Amino acid sequence: MRFIPTLLLIATLAHASFFADTEVLDMNDDQLKHHLKYNSGITVLLFYASFCGHCKELAPEYARVAQTMKGVVSIVAMDGEAPENELAAFKYEIESYPVIKILNADNLEEADTYDGYLGHNDIVMGVFSAVNDLIQNRVEPGSVKTKAKENEENLARKKRRKDREQHAHTQL
Repeated sequence: MRFIPTLLLIATLAHASFFADTEVLDMNDDQLKHHLKYNSGITVLLFYASFCGHCKELAPEYARVAQTMKGVVSIVAMDGEAPENELAAFKYEIESYPVIKILNADNLEEADTYDGYLGHNDIVMGVFSAVNDLIQNRVEPGSVKTKAKENEENLARKKRRKDREQHAHTQL
């Protein structure tokens, strides 16, 4: 019976050390919900898996981002494979690792997926852009389009173009 507690201790230590001694807030689903409820700015959320090689490579860069953005933006990480984080991984449509989501406190229903390079400077600039958009929307509401609205407009534009092309072909 001593075997099971030892395995649990090893698993706990392995998980706890992923972002140990960094400014990254390693949270579970309940902690994230509480954090988002009381946060009024930008939260950058990294979904990782402890077995993922790319995640392990990203960890030091992400920790540097947390150090750079300390006091400005919340830098959070979550093990998307942990059973207690299933709901968050489902909600944010996590299908692979690593994935960085940028959450805006003014619109938590639409998390943007950061799709830039995974280096320190690139992530910081992506986060800075999200902070800028948040501030701009607070100063001038509606001035910055959400990705969902932008995607909606792009689809409508493509549909109109396709309709025009089909109409032109029927005219010939």
